[in-house]
Amino acid sequence: MSVWGVGIRSLRFGLAAAVLAVLALGISACGGGDGESDEEKIEKTIEVAWTEPGPEACGESRTIAYMEELSEASGEEAEADCEETVADRENMPTAVKVSKVEIGDEGATAEVAMIGGEQDGLVVKMALVEEDGSWKIDEVVELVSLDRDSFTGKIEDEFRKEAWEPRKSTA
Repeated sequence: MSVWGVGIRSLRFGLAAAVLAVLALGISACGGGDGESDEEKIEKTIEVAWTEPGPEACGESRTIAYMEELSEASGEEAEADCEETVADRENMPTAVKVSKVEIGDEGATAEVAMIGGEQDGLVVKMALVEEDGSWKIDEVVELVSLDRDSFTGKIEDEFRKEAWEPRKSTA
């Protein structure tokens, strides 16, 4: 018997090969079996979460709780909001520098310096958790430092772009 001119045995073999290929890609995408240390996986997770434009920057790199914290929505809507934001890339960091990774029984923390975008000059401490063998950002736990001059300059630039003028006193 054949389907579209292909024998059933060939179809079964092709299907089995495709399933194995997908499983292999899934394992490597999750960091399994590639010899990466947890620290390297954490660094990669943070980099993807803040610099990549695809959906992997959200659900694969951030917990739903973290996405809900950044959105006014919950669940799948929060993830959709995240995906829309990272796809736009407007004002997002162009790079991050990860340091001081500490891994414990309950999760991990890392300091993350944002480079470029609205967050340029911002350094925060992030908490990560491991879910199903993958590290995900769970929350920002502390502001480590902020380049105040850069931050103030960006706010002033935005006001200028919007042609914002202070209100005149009526008194």
